[in-house]
This record gives sequence, C-alpha cells and structure tokens, in this order.
Amino acid sequence: MNPIIIKTPAKINLYLKINGIDPVTSLHRLESLMSPIDFYDELVISPSSEMSVKTEGIAENIPTEKNIVCRIFRQTEKFTGSALPCFDVTIKKNIPTGAGLGGGSGNGAGFLMFLNRYLDLKLSMDDMVTIAAGTGSDIPVFLFNSPAIVSGTGEKIEPLKIQDPGFFMLMIYPDIIVNTALAYALFDKKKLTKSTALNINTVRKSVNGSLKDWIPVFFNDFEGVVFQNWPAIEELKNSLENCGPEKVFMSGSGSSLVAVFGSEKTRDETYDKFKGKYRIVRKIRLLTG
Repeated sequence: MNPIIIKTPAKINLYLKINGIDPVTSLHRLESLMSPIDFYDELVISPSSEMSVKTEGIAENIPTEKNIVCRIFRQTEKFTGSALPCFDVTIKKNIPTGAGLGGGSGNGAGFLMFLNRYLDLKLSMDDMVTIAAGTGSDIPVFLFNSPAIVSGTGEKIEPLKIQDPGFFMLMIYPDIIVNTALAYALFDKKKLTKSTALNINTVRKSVNGSLKDWIPVFFNDFEGVVFQNWPAIEELKNSLENCGPEKVFMSGSGSSLVAVFGSEKTRDETYDKFKGKYRIVRKIRLLTG
C-alpha cells in the first residue's frame, strides 16, 4: 500500500498563566488559551512488522522507543489491553523543537487519531484524552483541532468556537532552543507569576466571539524568566514592538514570538523587514475549526 501522510499542526499560547504545582502529580497547573496554527509537520506512515519511528529535519537522533509517537503507540496498547499492528513512521519536521510551538505533542496527537481511525479502535474522545494525558500533558489539546481553554495540568480542555479574529499575525523563531523543563525550573525559582485581570472564567464567558477585543491582555508568564536567561529573545520582542503591532508575546516556554497586527499591510511590511534575518519568519493564522 502507499504510505499514509498526515499533517500535524503547531500551536501558540495566546495567554499562559502558571498557577503553581499540583501536589498529587507534581505537574504545573496552568491556565492557557491555546490555538493550532497553519504550520505543520508531516507523518509518513506505512504498516510494518515492528514499530519504527525516525525523524527528518532535526539534528537530534531520538530512539524509536523514546519518540513521542512510539510512546503514544505503547500507551494505546496499554489502554486497550492488546497488541496493535506496528507501523514505520517518518516524521518530517518543519516545526522546530524548543520553540514553544508544541510540534512533538502535535505529532503524538496526530498519530493517536490515526490509530483510532485506521485500526477502528472505537476510542471515544475521553479515551483519547486519557491516553494522550498519560503520555504528555501538552498532547490532549491537539486532539480537538480548535482553539481551547486549557487548565489544570493540561487535562481540562474546553474547545472554543470563535469567529475569524480579525487580526493579522506574524511568528518568528529566532533559532534559540529553550528547554521547557528548565524554563519551569527557572520560573519556580523566581516565582515571577504576574497579576492579571484576565482569568479563566472571564475568558470562558467572553471569548466565544471575536478575539480582537482580548489583544491587550494576551500575555505569557514565562517571559520574565526566559528574557532574563535568553536576552536575545527580549531584544527581538523589542524590535517587533517598534514595527507597530497591537501586541507581541512569546508562545509556550519560548523561544518563538508572535506579533499581532490590526493591519495586514503593516504585518506584511514587518514580514519583509525580518525575512531572512531569522530561521523562521512566517505569516500565520489560527485554525478555528
């Protein structure tokens, strides 16, 4: 048979607030408004006699059993209580690692949805969330393929139906890898949580419409500690802010920055200014389902 090709999207965090550590799981509690974007990896999948996962496009060599796609496969076997047919999977990476874009988590969710569909496992969404959460806290949100409010340790997900946000976005990855575990450790040490009038309840009640009115309160709790330790990211944010956007914020634990513009012309002029200066400079849009 011909290989099956599926596309798995990146995500951005429009806001991200950290609320301490869960005493049971030792995972961080958070509140976040996340959205997939039109920036994709590809999974090329073929049946195989044994499970094999290889990655193209990044220098790191991840052994099959440690790759998030294989970990999802093993977790699915554990959940169903049966051995599953194996696959050869090649991950063609476009989404950089250590960028705050959730590329690996998207790969895992995409493969889980493939398994459910291709093998007719008849897993419910709750089943898939359980499998995904058992593999990584950032994976479940990718199962919904829409903007969502994420809370708890990543397991509480409320998908949102939103209109076209009516703004124009530019994403820049400055080729700086920020390790998520290190960013959390630095955050815990500094305790840099910001106070904000925005909270999960007001967003839940008000964001089911246009996101445009919320631009002023987009923020990321990680910025303070990440900028302290990787000042080049803050320098890039300052440069972007001089180009006339309505907001610039970091996604996830970094290092990618997103600039939001009210004018397509200004966004495109900023794109022209930064194109070629950084590894990835990309016009993006939210995938709103």
